[in-house]
Amino acid sequence: MSLAPMSFYAGQGQLLELIARGAPLAETLQRLALLIEAQSKGLYCSVLLLDEDGIHVRPGVGPRLPPAYLQALDGYPIGPEAGSCGSAMALSQTVVVTDIGSDPRWAAYKSLLEGEGFRACWSTPIVATDRRVLGSFAMYYKQVRSPGSAELELLALATQLAGIAIERQRKQDELQRYQSRLEALVEQRTAELERTLMEQRAIFDNATVGILVVDKDRIIRRANRRIEELLGYGPGELIGLSTRVYFSSDQQWQDFGRVALPCIASGQGYSCDTVVVRKDGSTIWANSHGKAIDPQDLGKGTIWVGIEITERHQAEALRQQLLLEYKAILDNASLGITFTRDQTFLHCNERFGEMFGWPAQELVGRSTRLVYPDEAAYEALSRRAVPVLGAGQRLDVELQMKRRDGSLFGCRMLAKAIDPSDASKGTIFITEDISDRQEADQALQQALFELQAIFDNTNAGIMLVRDRHTMRCNRGIEQMLGYAPGELTGHSTRLMFASEAAYEALGREAYETLNRGEVWIGETQLRCKDGRLIEVSSHSKAMDPRDPSKGTLWVSHDISARKAAEAALRAANEKLERSLAMVGQTYREVSLLSELSSFLQACATPQEAYDCLRRYGPRLFPSSGGALYLLMPGSELLEEQMGWGPLEEAEASFGSHDCWALRRGRPHHLNGDGQSLACPHLHLGGDSIGSACLPLVAQGDTFGLLAILHRGSPVEAEQSDMRQRLAVALAEQTGLALANIRLRETLRLQSIRDPLTGLYNRRFLDEALRRELARARRKGVTHALALLDVDHFKQFNDRHGHDAGDLVLCAVARVLEAQVRGSDVVCRFGGEEFVVLLCDIDTEQVLQRAEQLIAAVRTLQIEHGGGLLGPISASLGLALFPRHGQASAALIEAADAALYRAKRAGRDRVLMAD
Repeated sequence: MSLAPMSFYAGQGQLLELIARGAPLAETLQRLALLIEAQSKGLYCSVLLLDEDGIHVRPGVGPRLPPAYLQALDGYPIGPEAGSCGSAMALSQTVVVTDIGSDPRWAAYKSLLEGEGFRACWSTPIVATDRRVLGSFAMYYKQVRSPGSAELELLALATQLAGIAIERQRKQDELQRYQSRLEALVEQRTAELERTLMEQRAIFDNATVGILVVDKDRIIRRANRRIEELLGYGPGELIGLSTRVYFSSDQQWQDFGRVALPCIASGQGYSCDTVVVRKDGSTIWANSHGKAIDPQDLGKGTIWVGIEITERHQAEALRQQLLLEYKAILDNASLGITFTRDQTFLHCNERFGEMFGWPAQELVGRSTRLVYPDEAAYEALSRRAVPVLGAGQRLDVELQMKRRDGSLFGCRMLAKAIDPSDASKGTIFITEDISDRQEADQALQQALFELQAIFDNTNAGIMLVRDRHTMRCNRGIEQMLGYAPGELTGHSTRLMFASEAAYEALGREAYETLNRGEVWIGETQLRCKDGRLIEVSSHSKAMDPRDPSKGTLWVSHDISARKAAEAALRAANEKLERSLAMVGQTYREVSLLSELSSFLQACATPQEAYDCLRRYGPRLFPSSGGALYLLMPGSELLEEQMGWGPLEEAEASFGSHDCWALRRGRPHHLNGDGQSLACPHLHLGGDSIGSACLPLVAQGDTFGLLAILHRGSPVEAEQSDMRQRLAVALAEQTGLALANIRLRETLRLQSIRDPLTGLYNRRFLDEALRRELARARRKGVTHALALLDVDHFKQFNDRHGHDAGDLVLCAVARVLEAQVRGSDVVCRFGGEEFVVLLCDIDTEQVLQRAEQLIAAVRTLQIEHGGGLLGPISASLGLALFPRHGQASAALIEAADAALYRAKRAGRDRVLMAD
């Protein structure tokens, strides 16, 4: 097309004439649009105006565009994604959209032109001479196309003409408004002048600031009621008094005059803050502003305006104090804090310097590259940090940093730009040395794996019971009663009892004790799945004595084989008590974040950990409630272990499928804004409740859940993010601490038990001998030490094999345990040797008890390989305390000598030490 045909230049001249003679803007813009449309076939034009607020679009003209489209654009905000015209006005640059259907800027607007066939739109902002955007000029086509150079030139000319018309119209409108206001002001001025004296008097009398009129001799001639109130005087009491009355001394009054009067005489006002004295002698701070009534004639006096600023002055003093306190906090913070600009240290606190092995002042002015291990690490963090900080977000990373001596350490770094829009204002970094925590995390991960394996394979039966229903149990109780994995979960414990009467009797006896917060220990008969009855010893404790709904923990041992012997029963009870004490201890060990983290690592029991969470949970999450759930072994059911705060919306137990966090394998947060999915196990009735569900994970396995309910109005995004991070950190520390507690207890048991026979080992014997011999000395009683050796064990082992030998050793261990009292100690001394410590025994009974031991061994009948092993006999050497020795080593040596003599004398006998 031709850009400048004669008709265009003629039309352009006519437009300029319309503008010059002040034709209506709509008429001018209409003529302009028609003129441009005439220059190209298939061209449609529009002129949109930008509201004076600089944000919203107002319709202009579009001769051939659908009127409904133009009306629909009225009030739309401009922006970089607001179609062609809105984007052009927002960006102050030409926006070319070659295909309306696919361009993302038209995504929200293309429906307005649906069915009209428009495909391309090019728009240029209409800019005033002062660079303000006035509107936009747009060209539409019903084909997908890009503009040529001539069309761009035509678009620019049209925009220029539209700008001239719009700017001239706005100036005319502004001039008209100004003239209208001026005329109104002239009309009002006369009336206002008549009211001025009355208003001035009213203002003077009722002003909220104090006003004084003072003559040249500094005598008060007029005073409004406010200044009288400020200074504590009655109406009219100040008139005729010298201004000296509200100064503390003549010197202060004279100094004030020497400074203020020259300023006023020069035609300037004088303003200052000073202490003034009230009538009753009290003082206040006031801001005083004085000015001559007539700068040409100072004899007419001065007028003073006073405002009480006591609170403002106190606030300023408080601000200064806060600045000093903030500096003290910075200097004494336990975390490293530094400010940087252009990758250079501007300021570091002492802790930051200590952390990196530098005096803090020596780092100032140096490149931040100094504390990174190498250039690659430095550049990697820069690439990661720049977009985050530039977006106004907080950077939170853990990485290796370098000390001055070249050593590396684990560091957590929090960073945020002081002003994201201005990088020159720098960045603040907060650093924490986490090397100890990283080492602890690694140790806890390994500990959790080992602890879980031990728990799953222990031979004790463990159940978590709520409302007398099995919520969770380990494989030990299932095997003990003959049930398949998970078969007991969710069922009433009634199926384990032989009768309803037995079920009710145990309930009355046990729960009366448990409800008092005490541990219940007892024996009962349980029915196996096949109907068999077995004798079990059980140890039970309430998870939370104050809240029975949280359930009870039951640890049970099958004692059927030892029920006949009272001595074996006492030994089993002691063992059960020790086991239950350790299990109970695991529910008392715990700790909390930063400060809480150190406590968690020191906790000895899960219950301690729960108590720490109860104490620190409300402090970490005010106006919140929380609960800790553990996954029951062999099931998908989670049981509540503890909680704090109001938890009406949370279920005490639920399946893992009812929690989004467990189903997705990561934390699930609900901000209380109604936008996120709530977990089914949390019955949230309103948008004002937010929540966080955080899986407890160790060694890659999820074993529990921490749920937190946040009440109140939704918080800002940054606060929400901080709260989420805090919740995640709390869950990580809690999971690691609980895993570590379980592992420590299991390892202690392993260290004092013989893995083959289950008897105490020699290490435990050494401790038991020291303890019992000390007790015997205090009480003056006799202890006996029996050293027993299985006769011909090596030949027996060689003939029948090691597995048969192991059976013999285990059988001897069981029979020895069955023959002793609960206060006695049976240990495997090594190989085929056993030690029995008989405590507080009469000398006359020693040989009788020893003969019973070897007689019991002699009666053993052990099946192996389809036949019986035997005969089996043992030799025994006895030593008495204190007759044969005062120390452990002496007693063992004496008993060993007696055993050697028994062997030489023909075996299968008991001999006393000489």
